[in-house]
Amino acid sequence: MAKKRGNTTSGRNENGEFEPAYDWAVVVPQILDRIMSGESVHAFAGTDGLPCKRAILYECLKPEWVEQYQIAMEVRAELDGIEIDDAINHVATGEYTPQQGRVIIEGLHRRMAHRAPRKYNERVQIVNHTVEVSIKDILKRGEARLRAELIPAIEVEAKPVPDRLED
Repeated sequence: MAKKRGNTTSGRNENGEFEPAYDWAVVVPQILDRIMSGESVHAFAGTDGLPCKRAILYECLKPEWVEQYQIAMEVRAELDGIEIDDAINHVATGEYTPQQGRVIIEGLHRRMAHRAPRKYNERVQIVNHTVEVSIKDILKRGEARLRAELIPAIEVEAKPVPDRLED
């Protein structure tokens, strides 16, 4: 596997020059394969001659590896989709109660959304609208509404009023 020197991720060689403790060109593809197979970085970090979780994530998120890491996480999210199908089948056959199935499916769906947000995340998009309205526009609309609704109702038959009252 990878070359490791004690608990460090780097060191100095005999000439005092910096020498990484891991050959990342070899280690990162192995790590990505394990991620794609469904293993958690937390589960295998520090075992089998691999570096700690922090060093793995630091290296995998470097520009030369980040795209491959994202692909590995998306493949792992697809595995979660298969687990959702299995949970649905277990509910259908009665191995799980509907409540157990719902809990399992919701947890797997959240995990999928975390691992492949572009594909599985339920996006809530906040949209800001700017509306400019002048008082003149509001008054004109109000006046037009009054003319349309109230004035026809007020119109009544007009009778001339006599100048003097008749007894």
